[in-house]
Amino acid sequence: MSFHHKSIKRFELEGTIHDDAHINRLKIEYMALLILGMKTDGYVPQLDLDPDFTIEYLGNRGYHFKMSVYGVFLGKKRAQEVDALTGYKPRYAPGVDAKESAKKTV
Repeated sequence: MSFHHKSIKRFELEGTIHDDAHINRLKIEYMALLILGMKTDGYVPQLDLDPDFTIEYLGNRGYHFKMSVYGVFLGKKRAQEVDALTGYKPRYAPGVDAKESAKKTV
């Protein structure tokens, strides 16, 4: 399967974090949740495009955040085998043999 010239789609998540002590932990958890949703839809992250995370202070109400991750469609089955793409090169998920996976798609 060729990974060249695939269309890129933006996935986003936004909400409110009420305590600044939890920002770093929640950023990591929300990123994992967003990527899990992408992979369920058949997309994998494109690592050449850095994820974006912004926060805005809302005073006593906490922080409004917005997170964006960019992904490439590979199909639902293939997205479970590939962890992410760097350029056109796949980075395979742990436990997946890259040679065996390549043989299945040829």
